Amino acid sequence: MKGLVDMDKKLLKILSKYSITDKKKITKDLTLIGDLGLDSMDFVDLIADLEKEFDIKVNDKEVLEIKTVGDIEEYVNKCLSVKGK
Repeated sequence: MKGLVDMDKKLLKILSKYSITDKKKITKDLTLIGDLGLDSMDFVDLIADLEKEFDIKVNDKEVLEIKTVGDIEEYVNKCLSVKGK
């Protein structure tokens, strides 16, 4: 299990806001709904926070593919690289 040592601190801070898991124990393979304890409203709020913090737009179709912490990191990085940030 690889930790989030290389994950942006902002992303980890946002995730820990909604997670029942201690911030130090959040890893890329944890699921948002199951492992971190997010419900559907938490997930919507999480996506809104990501959009605001990173100035990105999460595609409605692609959001359905986001299941794990690693998926979020990958998606945010993809959006930022497209924007050239």
